[in-house]
Amino acid sequence: AENILSHKLPKRSLPFHNIEATVHEGNLYPHCFNGQTELSLSDHIQYGSKSASSFQLSWLGIRKSLLRNNLPATEEVHWQSEIGAMEYANLMAALEQYGVNGNDYSLVPIHPWQLLNIEKSLKLPKARQDIISLGPAGDLYQASQSLHTLVNVSQPAKAQVRLPLNITCSNSKNSQQKKSLCVAPTLSSWLQHIVATDNFLQKKCSMIMLGDYAEIALTTSGSANLTAEQVETASLLEGQIGAIF
Repeated sequence: AENILSHKLPKRSLPFHNIEATVHEGNLYPHCFNGQTELSLSDHIQYGSKSASSFQLSWLGIRKSLLRNNLPATEEVHWQSEIGAMEYANLMAALEQYGVNGNDYSLVPIHPWQLLNIEKSLKLPKARQDIISLGPAGDLYQASQSLHTLVNVSQPAKAQVRLPLNITCSNSKNSQQKKSLCVAPTLSSWLQHIVATDNFLQKKCSMIMLGDYAEIALTTSGSANLTAEQVETASLLEGQIGAIF
């Protein structure tokens, strides 16, 4: 009551990311329960939804052979659309400073808390330059109530981004599941078509469905073309690196 002033704000006129920080009624993700025991108090202050703190995503350069994606355009066009041509050029320039061929790598955002959490697992992939850490870049984001879905604060009309987090929520890990990897855009298109062509949902319910339109993930799916070390890396980090827009 003394430190979180958002409790006292009227909610009806707030933008979405502020509502996410102030809604407590019927909260399906009770942060005082065992759902987020992996987060410390300082983590909640920096990355939790109730503190309404904003932060940049961290970025990795990852060998394309370690990744699968389902994007609406080429990688270059997609990332320029998401983060801007200048920010994309800066990240690619930072990647090439490591003496690698940028064409062999893809950019992948990662939650800064997740980057610290998997730091030990990244040690060998970094040494082999299978994964290169490029630092923070781009817009500011704020955690929604689900924590691993982030709302763009700098540009509210831009997409929310869902990132894997090694925390337990509703008794399951917030990771990308291999069995459903890179099918989110396809399923979203199917469901949106159903909603758009259903008279009841359109006229009576005024239902609007936000669609997942882009996904990228680190996976062992392309293991036939990987070295033994890369298979080890992909197996260790599968489900822990990726993004859904």
